[in-house]
Amino acid sequence: MNLQGKTAFVTGGSGFIGGRLIEVLRRQYGMRVKALVRGTTSAGGGAFRAAAAGAEIVFGSLLDEAVLSEALAGCDIVFHCAYGTHGSAAEQRKVTVDGTRLLAQTAAKLGIAHFIHLGTVSSYGGNTPALVPEDFVNPKLWAWPYAHDKLDGEAALAAAARGGNMPYTILRLGSVYGPYGAAFTTGPLGTMRRARLALVDQGEGVSSAVYVDDVIQAMLRAATKDGTGQIYMVRGPDTVTWRELYGAYDAMLGLDSLVAMTRDEMQRVRRGAWRKAVRKVVPEALVALKASPGFRAAAGALPLVRAGYARFGKKLLRPVAPVAAKRAVAADNREIVLVPEMMLDYFDNPSIFSIDKARNELGYEPAYSLAEGMALTEQWARWARLIP
Repeated sequence: MNLQGKTAFVTGGSGFIGGRLIEVLRRQYGMRVKALVRGTTSAGGGAFRAAAAGAEIVFGSLLDEAVLSEALAGCDIVFHCAYGTHGSAAEQRKVTVDGTRLLAQTAAKLGIAHFIHLGTVSSYGGNTPALVPEDFVNPKLWAWPYAHDKLDGEAALAAAARGGNMPYTILRLGSVYGPYGAAFTTGPLGTMRRARLALVDQGEGVSSAVYVDDVIQAMLRAATKDGTGQIYMVRGPDTVTWRELYGAYDAMLGLDSLVAMTRDEMQRVRRGAWRKAVRKVVPEALVALKASPGFRAAAGALPLVRAGYARFGKKLLRPVAPVAAKRAVAADNREIVLVPEMMLDYFDNPSIFSIDKARNELGYEPAYSLAEGMALTEQWARWARLIP
C-alpha cells in the first residue's frame, strides 16, 4: 500500500508510540489521521501533542461500537497502539481483549485494507531458547496479566480479521524507549532520581530495547506490505541488558542508582517491608478499636479471632531485624525500589529474540544503537527538565 494520501485511524493517539506515529504520518506522508483518545483528563498532554501534529481527535472508548464505526468511516488503515491501562485488572483486560476484538470486527465490516497491531515480547513467555524465532509458540507464559491479555488480544484480532477477511499484521515490541516514553524512559528516570533501582542478579537479563523511531519504521514497513496475519519481532540492533539500558539513565543523572540483588534478597526485603507495614498499621487499628467496647467484646468472642491472635498476634507485633541488601552500597540511604514480583522472570530472561523474519519480509533494519538512541533521549530529557 502506498501511504501517500491515505487516511489512518490510530488508537492510543495520546500515548508514547501513537503520538510519535501521528507526527511521522502527518509530516512525512501527509496522511489524514484520526486519533482515538479516551479524554482530555486521562490523556493529558498527549492529546495536545496529537492535535498539534494535525490529527483529528476522536474522544471515546474502544468498547463503544458507535464511536468506532463513525471514526473508521473513510479510513484505509488502522494502527492499533492502545491497550487497557486504567482501572482494575479486569477493566484493563476488557479494553485490551474485548476492545481489540470490537475494533477489528468493526474495521473488517468497513473494509479496512490493513490492520497493524502492536503486541509485546512478553507474549513469547518464559523458558525460551537462547535464540527465539519470531514464530515461536510457548505454552508457558510469565505470571504477568499484561502478557496474557496482550496474547489474548492477538487471538481476538486474528479471529475477527479472518472472519471478516481483513488483512492484518502483528508487531511484537521489545522495551521501547525514547522521548515521551513512560515505562522505559520517564519512569526509570523519575525512580532513579529519588531512589535506587534493584536489578535481578547482575541485571544481565536481555531487555530487547528498541528506540521509538525504529518501532515507527517497522510499523510503516508493515503497512506498505500485504497483511497476511504474520507476527514479527521488533527490537533494536544491539543485545541490550537491563543493566546497560538503565545504566544509560544512571549516566545521564550522574548517580549510582543500580543495585544488584538476588531473588532471595528481594524476597527478604519484601517480607521485611510487609512486616514493617503490618507492625505500623495493626497497633494503630487496635488502639482505635479499643475505644469501642461493643466491638472489642464481639470480636474477642469470635473463635477465629481468639485463635488467630494466639497463633500470630505476638509474631506480627514483635520487633523485626532490618533487612539489608547484601550488595547495596551502605553509604547510600535512598529507598531501594524492587522489580515487581510478577515481572521477575521478564527482567531475568536471557533469551535473544530474532528479528530475521522482520528483516527478510518487511525490510526492517533498526537504525538506532543504544548509544544513538540514548543520545537523542538525553537531549529531550534535558529539554523536558527530567535531568539536570
